[in-house]
Amino acid sequence: MPRAWFLLGDFTPYLRDTDQRFDICFASGVLYHMRNPVETIALTAKIATKLFLWTHVYDEDVITRSELLAPRFPSHEPATHQGFTHTLHRFE
Repeated sequence: MPRAWFLLGDFTPYLRDTDQRFDICFASGVLYHMRNPVETIALTAKIATKLFLWTHVYDEDVITRSELLAPRFPSHEPATHQGFTHTLHRFE
């Protein structure tokens, strides 16, 4: 892959400030670590024409029925980013 370029580090400030554009952004296992995951999606959409995204999802039915999982999600809060309203679920 002679044209591939891999970056390591705190990518949120980089995505906010860069003028570079990429053919694809490969984001595997990062979204659920972000304080503002919707901002991360918006920033990747700004810099890449394609996005490969792999992440976990919050399924309220599964979480609330599990004695093991329910305590790991102690709180949730509404959030908005660029007009998109969503709920953030804290995982501990």
